[in-house]
Amino acid sequence: MPTMSPYYFFTVVLFAAGVQVRISADVAQEVRERKTAHVVRGSFPMAEEAAWVYPVVAPIQGPALVTSLRSRCVAMVRPSHYTVCLFENVTQRDSNGDTHVLGIWERWSSENVMRYVGGDPCPNGVPRNATVTVRCGMSSLAVKDAEEPSMCSYALSLDVPIACDVFYSSADNSWRNEPLAPADASTNSCEKGVAELRDELDQVRRDLERHKRALQYFGEAGPDARGTSVDSVLLRLENDDDGDTALEK
Repeated sequence: MPTMSPYYFFTVVLFAAGVQVRISADVAQEVRERKTAHVVRGSFPMAEEAAWVYPVVAPIQGPALVTSLRSRCVAMVRPSHYTVCLFENVTQRDSNGDTHVLGIWERWSSENVMRYVGGDPCPNGVPRNATVTVRCGMSSLAVKDAEEPSMCSYALSLDVPIACDVFYSSADNSWRNEPLAPADASTNSCEKGVAELRDELDQVRRDLERHKRALQYFGEAGPDARGTSVDSVLLRLENDDDGDTALEK
């Protein structure tokens, strides 16, 4: 039987290790997805009995100050017990001590309203859902005004101090029209720079056109243009908004 060289053995070990690392990474990713899909599952016998599968938590969006609160959980215990985990889930604990998932984070349905869907099924089989309205809160994070306006659809308000700077304008008592996707300052700066360059380019084109017309004027006028300055001709062309007025020789 031929003897394997140490180099061959080392290569096989490295290959096996690489495969194992790749498999481990794939397994870890699957575990992360399952964890986010069942982030609040824990001890919900109703969901287990119904073999209910929660949707995977959607990618987060919103102003950076708000998205920085991801996974922060805020509870309201009176008169009912509700918990909002930002960009993850909304849950309710009933009088029997059972916890129900009211929804998993999906998206912003408007500037300041977060939508959570695919919660525990109601007795009629319809999954619960919830909306969380982000409001300007002057003190601390707090869940307020939780209600069930229609069966298995819940509406909660969440007071967030930083929302006063991100969304709310106290001057006109309205919500600012901030972009929902996190804005990259460098991207905004770049877009602004491109717009400014376009404006400058348009101005250069207009100046070039005026100089061409001025040159044409002097060529056609010949000796009659003697004593006429270039600046005066350019000024007359600049004041000509349409650029169609013929210059007098």
